[in-house]
Amino acid sequence: MKIKRNAIRCNKCKDIIESTHRHDFRYCSCQAVAVDGGVDYLRRLGEPADYEDLSAFVEDEVFLWRAGHGVLALHEIDDSHLRNIDLHLRTRNDRTPALWASDQKLRSECITPEMEKRGLEPVDEEIPW
Repeated sequence: MKIKRNAIRCNKCKDIIESTHRHDFRYCSCQAVAVDGGVDYLRRLGEPADYEDLSAFVEDEVFLWRAGHGVLALHEIDDSHLRNIDLHLRTRNDRTPALWASDQKLRSECITPEMEKRGLEPVDEEIPW
């Protein structure tokens, strides 16, 4: 997961302080707590009981390369292309055992969950683009 927001609320002065970039060290107005790290790392100064963590996180994005289109985020790939990727990962038999294992890991951890999220069923033959 990646850090989307690095922020805390001081329980003493009620200030919300946010670190927006690396080494962006910020204290609340009463100096009881501080935050640092931006979206690179989380650093807190002060007693944990003295602040409420307001940080937010996002899942790591999966990127695939598609000829003629360059690098695309998984969510940018349309349904028919996603189903074709799944088909190729399931049926290619010209791969070494290591590449086959890598393909199946990609399929089980990325492609299949994205298809399920979209309500797509696997296909048995390629869908025209």
